[in-house]
Amino acid sequence: MSEAIEQSSVQGKRARPRDSVLLMGTVRLAGEHGEPLPIRVRNLSSTGLMAECQARLEAGAAVEIALRNLGAIEGKVMWAREGRIGVHFSEAIDPRQARQQVAARPPEPKPPAATIGIFRRPGLKID
Repeated sequence: MSEAIEQSSVQGKRARPRDSVLLMGTVRLAGEHGEPLPIRVRNLSSTGLMAECQARLEAGAAVEIALRNLGAIEGKVMWAREGRIGVHFSEAIDPRQARQQVAARPPEPKPPAATIGIFRRPGLKID
């Protein structure tokens, strides 16, 4: 990462535009085979994210983030405080893919309606 980008991140200014989102995902330490831990992604850009995370991760930790439509993304924890983490991705992503809706399953076909005779409620008059 260039020094200018690093300094702007430290000063609270971002080098890349980011979108406020609410996406669910998972995080695990890179190379670990344990159960991934859930995260709530609050900001997402092509180069990183900010997420709520109950796991105690430290700055500098190599992680794998899994987001729908993107799969596993390698990155590095840049900061961690108050139940949130900032992650810089190893490679740029297309954040629009993560926001795309998962294709819905086509509806199940309805069983054919009964076609034997006309059924009426007793006493119902139809004019």
